[in-house]
Amino acid sequence: MLFKNTFQNMKGNTVETQDGERPANSWNDVMDGINEMFEYEDEFVVLTLANISHDVRYVQSRYHDDGIIVQLGVEVEGGIKLVEKTGLSEEECVEIFREFYETSNVQNVEQYTDVKF
Repeated sequence: MLFKNTFQNMKGNTVETQDGERPANSWNDVMDGINEMFEYEDEFVVLTLANISHDVRYVQSRYHDDGIIVQLGVEVEGGIKLVEKTGLSEEECVEIFREFYETSNVQNVEQYTDVKF
């Protein structure tokens, strides 16, 4: 399943939780959102970058039955494909978000699996 790519005209980076979307002008802004997710098991966090140099448009995460699940919105021809990796630790989750925030890259995207709906 592909989602429509609506990210072409973003003005800045954003972090989103259940409380809403806010600017992600610094790594501390991103960590605030991640820490909210770590504090409440029904919380999620989404980091979207305005300018990317790799195909990952956003990273999102939440708790799952066997740990933390991280999903990537990957730009492909025709839209955005959602892929995921489950069973991650808090440290692994933070490192994925940090690398994405700093470089717009995520290592080993090929190890993520397509999300089934």
